[in-house]
Amino acid sequence: MNDEFQNVSINSIKNIIDFPTLDDLSTSPSEIDNDIQILLDWIQPIIPENIIKNSQTITKVPHHHHRLLRSRKNQHHDETIESRFLLPKYSEPSNRIKLAIKSCFKNEIDQFKFIDIYINSFSKKIREIPESTLSGLSFTEYMDLIKLILHHCEYHIDHFNFTNQVKNVFYNKFYSNFTSFLFENTNFNNQLTKFFEDSFLHKRTFSDPHSSTIQTITLNIIDVISTLVKINLSNKLNEIIIQLSIIKIKNYTLQISSGVWDKPLLNLIDSFIQNEIYPNFSIFVTYTTSSNLTDSMNNIYYYELMKIAHNELISQRIKEIYSLVITYPNSEIALNELYNCLSRNRIETHQDDRIDMSSISILSMVDEYSSHSQAMNRSKLVESFIKNCKENLLHAGANTIDVILAYTKTIKSFLLIDPRGVLLDKVVRPIREYLKLRDDIIVKLVHGLLDTSESNPLKELPKELSNPNKQPNSTNHIKDVMEDSMDLNWTPDPIDALPDFKKDKINDIIESILSIFESKEIFIEEFTKLFGDQIIKSKNFNVEEIETKLNLLKLRFGKNNFNILDIMLKDIHTSSNLHNEFRDKSNQIVVLSHLYWNTILDNINEDLNFNLPPNIEKIFKKYQTKYSKLKQGRTLKLIPSLGKVKIELKFKKDKKIFEVSPDKASIIYLFNDTNKELSVDYIAETLKMPNYLVTDGLSFWEKEGVLFALTKTLYMVNEEEEEENYAV
Repeated sequence: MNDEFQNVSINSIKNIIDFPTLDDLSTSPSEIDNDIQILLDWIQPIIPENIIKNSQTITKVPHHHHRLLRSRKNQHHDETIESRFLLPKYSEPSNRIKLAIKSCFKNEIDQFKFIDIYINSFSKKIREIPESTLSGLSFTEYMDLIKLILHHCEYHIDHFNFTNQVKNVFYNKFYSNFTSFLFENTNFNNQLTKFFEDSFLHKRTFSDPHSSTIQTITLNIIDVISTLVKINLSNKLNEIIIQLSIIKIKNYTLQISSGVWDKPLLNLIDSFIQNEIYPNFSIFVTYTTSSNLTDSMNNIYYYELMKIAHNELISQRIKEIYSLVITYPNSEIALNELYNCLSRNRIETHQDDRIDMSSISILSMVDEYSSHSQAMNRSKLVESFIKNCKENLLHAGANTIDVILAYTKTIKSFLLIDPRGVLLDKVVRPIREYLKLRDDIIVKLVHGLLDTSESNPLKELPKELSNPNKQPNSTNHIKDVMEDSMDLNWTPDPIDALPDFKKDKINDIIESILSIFESKEIFIEEFTKLFGDQIIKSKNFNVEEIETKLNLLKLRFGKNNFNILDIMLKDIHTSSNLHNEFRDKSNQIVVLSHLYWNTILDNINEDLNFNLPPNIEKIFKKYQTKYSKLKQGRTLKLIPSLGKVKIELKFKKDKKIFEVSPDKASIIYLFNDTNKELSVDYIAETLKMPNYLVTDGLSFWEKEGVLFALTKTLYMVNEEEEEENYAV
């Protein structure tokens, strides 16, 4: 052998003859063709026909064909695969073939070409599996198939000196191709969802240390998650756990909140998510994201799950909002929690540099499922309440008192939900418009404001009227206005406030009611009429309570608007002084200034004047004479239809005391000196009284058992020897 020839280096040969490349396969048939095919046959995961055989034999995968799957917690799981999923064994290529093939992969471009050949070949082979075979696979069998292909693929790819870039591209393409096949050509998606539904919805948690059964399931779930993450199904897993978490949260929230308004629920929901939702959720996140769950991440994920629960609670309360308002204050706890849910601020996760893209993806998914913005929830709340109001309240069949009561409860309830009053301003507008149409609204409001008894259905109104903090002209109110103007933390009205929004008007219940009407004069007139009736009916000239109420009204309406009532009260005080001066304790005569008692005197029918009993007439004449001497130039005119008479009727066996109107007292007085029957016509002629008034008075005494009717027009005393005492 020539020494010169022996000294030729390998590099010199490379410079003369290139190593073969994959392009050579299509240009010059050679032994490399067979070598490549042998290689493909060896590494190709062909699915055998006996996959459809129902073999129950479990066989260990040979160690040299098998690489352990490692979870992200570095747990080792020895895999077992059913024999029907094992591939046919091809003879391992010789070292010469392996070296020849490796020589083709020196170039990265050729490596890329080879992985495309491999993936195309795999795609063709796997799509040859009969559809009938795939439709009969259980989820466990699907997982065995996935593990088998993963094992086979990863084991052989590691034999080649591919660059990291080529490997990354290969696995991305391979997993994408494989998962597309699973989801498009099989029922794997349904099996996958059902597996986690059974594990998550029907188990308290994935990891319960007190249950050996659950521990076994936990290992299986972790193994499943780890395997599916390897084939790039992290997003799919996240989607599933989010959907299942939402279902479980919604079911629980609806179960504990529907119709429950008198006890706090947010703590229960918080505990449920912390103990039963988040542990399972965190298992998924641990394996499907590339970041560790720091305290910051835990807080964000936990918050997002809580936001789902809060949105579900808000949705439930939106459905119940009308009932919540009508049952106030029993629903105060539920309304306060609704405020807490609506006012919770959203965490801006993108501002945290420690959150990776995979975590942001999960948060985006959660946010998509809970994408009920605060503005949307507020809008739905208003729409739901107005709709229910129109259906249940704002119609002719509703009682005016009920509408007013609902209006006051609406104010109190919505100020709890939204203290700034924006939502309240919207929901009360239809009620305000409707109240204007009720003919009896002024009378009901005035009586409701002045009636301090517990039987008053609008008893909250007089309480508001007497509340010094709610007086618009009070020092406290002025102080509040000044403090608001100096508030450095002042913020403008929310963007959903209407252009003419005024919180001050809405916040005050009485002021809000009064502002329904363009003028307050109609209230002044009704107050004057009502107070006049009460003053006339007052006993012992006691009008102190009326004066107290009037002073409160003056703070609301202005003191100059009640001049007539001031004169009416002055008449009562004057009458009290006259009564003390005349020293007549058995009779109380009220002197009215006829120019200022129009609301009372205008309603007096002149036809109702009648003759009083002689002794009462005598008392009045005496009082009239004294008054004319005391008040020169003035005289008194008796109004017999006004006033009250207290009489005591004595019978053989007992006595009875009555307080009646003068007409009834005059009628019974005629029976005092006779035991004969008296007719309606006789009484009417004697007292100069209309027949209908006589009939009405006789019917009253008959019902009281004092008289009994012989005929429709003849009456007599029930017992004899009746005596009458009276006082005006």
